[in-house]
Amino acid sequence: GLSAVGFSNLAEVGPMDIYLNPRNQTWLKKAHLLFVDSPVGTGYSYVEDPEVLVKTDEAATEDLLNVLINVFKRLKDLQKTDLYIEGESYGGKLAVTLGLSALDAIKDGRLNVCRLGGVIMGSAWISPGVQVLSWGPVLRDVSRLDNNGLDKAQRLAIKINEQIGAGKLVEAYDSYNDLKDRVIIDNSNGVDIFNFMLDRSDDVIFSNDTSRNLSSSGHNYSYFDMLAGRPPRVFNYTQLDSLMNNDEMKQMLQIPEAVRWVGRSVTSHLAMKGNFMKPITTKVDELLATGVSVTIYAPQLDVLSSPKGTEAWLVKLKWPGLKPFLRTERSTIYCDHEDDHHNNNKRTGGFVKSYLNLNFYCIFDAGHFVPMDQPCVALNMIANIINQSSQAP
Repeated sequence: GLSAVGFSNLAEVGPMDIYLNPRNQTWLKKAHLLFVDSPVGTGYSYVEDPEVLVKTDEAATEDLLNVLINVFKRLKDLQKTDLYIEGESYGGKLAVTLGLSALDAIKDGRLNVCRLGGVIMGSAWISPGVQVLSWGPVLRDVSRLDNNGLDKAQRLAIKINEQIGAGKLVEAYDSYNDLKDRVIIDNSNGVDIFNFMLDRSDDVIFSNDTSRNLSSSGHNYSYFDMLAGRPPRVFNYTQLDSLMNNDEMKQMLQIPEAVRWVGRSVTSHLAMKGNFMKPITTKVDELLATGVSVTIYAPQLDVLSSPKGTEAWLVKLKWPGLKPFLRTERSTIYCDHEDDHHNNNKRTGGFVKSYLNLNFYCIFDAGHFVPMDQPCVALNMIANIINQSSQAP
């Protein structure tokens, strides 16, 4: 539930950055962009009664679909275009369910677009039980955990899987927080779960005061582990918060005076805690079965949704094309090194494996939020996805 209107737009892929300077690698170069704050309560979106906050993926998906239906009704020129749905982290999970709902709405005429061109899942939280089992091994491989820390992490990850299997999703959510906020933090000297090359103390997205206010609320919840931390030279959350909440911006966007933009809503997150640990690999299978282009990308330095954890749930899919997909050779993806002005050599940006309508990208030297760490590679990836989909029969 990060604010797409604020964070995704101004910190990642929109036409301007948080200082309103032009962004060279904006995704607007390849597609029209629509940013939606979801679930409701995030960003500028709000409810007057907290009881109506969404509590399930299905409810969040219904809200998102209604936004799409109404936007395309009003913007008739866009009805001739293909629709691509992209989401990061938990948004990657919602991208899958929204993709399936959008297909139904296109078929019955409620959603007026040319077709669903593709669904893109970035650093996606698809199978929590499988993914938490990868955290310990990933951190052991890079020496942020020793064998003692690995053993503690794996024992709790196994407990989480038992809780998920028994349908105890709220208990699994609490154990998940215990794993990342206590076991991993205590045994790694505070590694950043969104980029194992950083410490949690490098996280500047939220101020210390905000963090303390949250921890004193009594909730089993961590601000720092909700967002990727970037050193101050790269990202300034205070600047973004100031920009989104100044009077001129709110008046221009017709935001009610009483509404305050929030980068990440604690209330919205906690409303969905009973759904957070629910796996949706069967939904990914359903989406692949439709023939729609499905792209998964995983960042090399991420722990939460690492390539290891992503591949672990991917190989469990029931999609008939899985075996030939796994046998397919990878292709290297490149981007000109932006800091190298003296030669034309290209550095490896990662690898991609594609078969039929499934694409899997591993993006090098990137934490949880790929477009922030590797904007050029991310833009090239989006261009490839659109080109491949547009050429499909």
